[in-house]
Amino acid sequence: MQYKIHDNIKLDLISSHIPICLAGDLCYGGKLHHVIVGTVYAGSIPARVVIGKCEGYLLPLKYGEGSYQLVEIYYVESWRFREVVKQLSQVLGIAIKSQTVRLKKDKCVVYCEALVADNEACDVVVQENIQRKWVRVLLAMPPHAVVVAPPLAVYPLTIDNIEPCPDGQAYCEAPGSSIVVGVHDIYVNVNRLREAFPNNVELNILPAKDPFNKLYCVYTPLKRERL
Repeated sequence: MQYKIHDNIKLDLISSHIPICLAGDLCYGGKLHHVIVGTVYAGSIPARVVIGKCEGYLLPLKYGEGSYQLVEIYYVESWRFREVVKQLSQVLGIAIKSQTVRLKKDKCVVYCEALVADNEACDVVVQENIQRKWVRVLLAMPPHAVVVAPPLAVYPLTIDNIEPCPDGQAYCEAPGSSIVVGVHDIYVNVNRLREAFPNNVELNILPAKDPFNKLYCVYTPLKRERL
């Protein structure tokens, strides 16, 4: 199976890495995140997910329904992908399967393998009660903006059609341009992230690429154009 994860980026199951998406206790800081340690974090994106309580863990049951959750995307080595599914099934004692899903927010579109639990073995949880207060995101830091949170890591990634605004506090649209941006991998309180930039700046999720042409979904502070 081949994945078109952006206009000119394609991966398949024989590629060295494939994108997977995680929700619930599989996310960073969750009880089961250790299962995917060593994978490459590629950003987060909102998606509609039904979450269930399975053997004491919060796990995704189905994508495309339920309320919006922030889903984390990771690249995993193709040979290890099946091992991750197998290990989760053994740890939980219930069937874990994958389904190919399309996630889109703003200009970032990604097809990935979503890990979901057998919903017959789980109790559906009220979505409003599981909204996370801390989230992991990739944030394109403007050159003169105050650091939002201490980064877990910083990556140089290429983002098209933007450039730093004259004051260096945000990015402005610049069709046809392509720049390398210092992207911060941060674990941050949701309220802190919302309040980090002025009211005339919106956080849009834009596609970014690394030198190996892998896609990342990056929160990018864009200054709104005056009407």
